Amino acid sequence: MQDKARNKIQLHPETNAASACQSIQAALRDTGFAAPDKPCCRMTDSRASYPHISTGFVLFPSCSAALQNGTLEDLCLRMLAQENAKTLLSSADAALAPYKKQLPRLHKNRLHTYFSMTDAFVSLKVGEASRDGAFCYECPEMESLKSFLVQMAQCTALAVEA
Repeated sequence: MQDKARNKIQLHPETNAASACQSIQAALRDTGFAAPDKPCCRMTDSRASYPHISTGFVLFPSCSAALQNGTLEDLCLRMLAQENAKTLLSSADAALAPYKKQLPRLHKNRLHTYFSMTDAFVSLKVGEASRDGAFCYECPEMESLKSFLVQMAQCTALAVEA
């Protein structure tokens, strides 16, 4: 069942969030699960093969029902916690500007260039930088994500109790 879904999902949310959403919905339906109409919505479907299993999905960077093109790195760039983050990010963008056409994953390059311009995060991967305080988790996107995850967890707890 998972292989079928994995083969059908073709995500390119950095350029087409609507297409990514449709791909996820199709994969959920094709594998017998409820397919929510939009991200950050929990759903069950009595017509699905698994009618009592709640499903939902999240797309970055918005982490909300609003579709927005982008990636995890775009979300991370919005969540930068350092006081001088905007200044450093502007410098990173200026440094990358002459190479934009040569950088197929500019979102990754922007974040890692920013990390390289700091003493604290210079050689870290995203998860390591997160652990070391690179990001502020009190932004609207994170509040939306937390709310959705709590909603999914509560639904799971209720299903286990039943």
